[in-house]
Amino acid sequence: MQEPTTQVARSPLPAATTSPAPIGIALPLLLTLCSGMFLVLLDVSVVNVALPSIGRSLGAGPAALSWVVDAYTVSIAGLLLLAGGLADRANPLRVFGFGLLLFAAGSTICAVAPGIATLLAGRAVQGAGGAALLPASLAAITRLVPGPAARARTLGVWSGISALALPAGPLLGGLIVAGIGWRWIFAINLPVVAAALLGSWFGRHATSRPVRTAAPRPDLAGAVTGGGCLALLVSGVIRIGHSGWGSMAALLLIGSALLLLAFLAVERRVAQPLLPIAVFRVRPFTGAVLGSLSMNLVCNGVLFVTTLALQVVHGLDPLQAGLTMLPLLVPLVALPPLAGRRIARNGPLGTLVVSFALAAPSVGCLSLLGTDSVWAWWVPLFGIGLALGGLTPALVTMTVAAVPGRAGLAGGVNNAARQTGTALGVALFGAIAGDPLRGSEFLDRLIWCAAVGAALFTLALVMSARALVVRRGGLSLPE
Repeated sequence: MQEPTTQVARSPLPAATTSPAPIGIALPLLLTLCSGMFLVLLDVSVVNVALPSIGRSLGAGPAALSWVVDAYTVSIAGLLLLAGGLADRANPLRVFGFGLLLFAAGSTICAVAPGIATLLAGRAVQGAGGAALLPASLAAITRLVPGPAARARTLGVWSGISALALPAGPLLGGLIVAGIGWRWIFAINLPVVAAALLGSWFGRHATSRPVRTAAPRPDLAGAVTGGGCLALLVSGVIRIGHSGWGSMAALLLIGSALLLLAFLAVERRVAQPLLPIAVFRVRPFTGAVLGSLSMNLVCNGVLFVTTLALQVVHGLDPLQAGLTMLPLLVPLVALPPLAGRRIARNGPLGTLVVSFALAAPSVGCLSLLGTDSVWAWWVPLFGIGLALGGLTPALVTMTVAAVPGRAGLAGGVNNAARQTGTALGVALFGAIAGDPLRGSEFLDRLIWCAAVGAALFTLALVMSARALVVRRGGLSLPE
């Protein structure tokens, strides 16, 4: 049954004046934009199966291995809003190209890192490049694709290709680590970046006219306080998980709270804030942001502890662990484009409700990882893949539609929420599960991970559904 439709709430923000009239997007340019997004998300998950090898090679313990993931995601989350504002004001393909160069530099540092500190620095540089790539690709699509319905279908393709990075990461990482070593999971990015740079150079004229807005000073104070708040919060959670409560953990959490207050104060006072607080008065936008944060928090937290359980506890090699993730891949190949077409017709609410309703019990089955049955492991992974196939395009489309003309801001906030969720999920689930070398104790604690994940998805279902309902019924995309 088709959802009843209403109009999207009017954004409290002035829409940025877009440059050219929408002209459609050529397939090569779309694939170029998708490749950048794919790379950024791939490097969130590709390192997971390499973590045991990295730990042995560089002498890194569980806390340092958590930062191999979180140095990347914290860097992305801290800089996304700054990059999103730039993508709104400038030619997004130029921002995209700059992000590719930074990403290549970070990948090179990681590939040759002699120690864990250098590797973490390289991951932070990679994250800075990713922060430019994510909102720039979304802003370019939004400018070039005419009409919300056509845009929803295009975003379905974009989301489908980018969503493949989550399951493809462990599989590709397993193949590379088992074949030629963990350093190549970073070196392999370089030819892909070169091809994407070439594609963005040829497509640069498609969005060449700049947005007609004043060029305000960048909100560096907001970037520093917001990024610092997240970094200290993640550090505190990791510290608690691996060392227990103590004075250092308390100081980190108190520092995070103080920086959060400073960030909110800065954003209320500056003329061009990184995160306009008024945007959260749009209930669909707030619901989509909360949904994106919870989606990545749970799914990437689950992926982190799952790969450690498969390799360290169950003794699978990196390739076998990657192949075990295949049930995630199948639904993510087919579902996002189909979901994009349904969202274009009926709105995103039904897709969100069904996806979250499927995600909660699937994550709840995470406790099956305590068994030795591959089939039992595949049950929750397949369910999570189905849920992600609907959640990703629905949440992205909802975020963009809620603040018309501000795709860079919308993409920046949405992806900042997702990367914040990833950083917190890795820290939280890693803290709950503990050290995988403890074997049976680690597997027993996965039951608590399953319970936390299922509870968070259930809460996200309720909160997102309430926030996304405008008056009565569903939410459609206005033509």
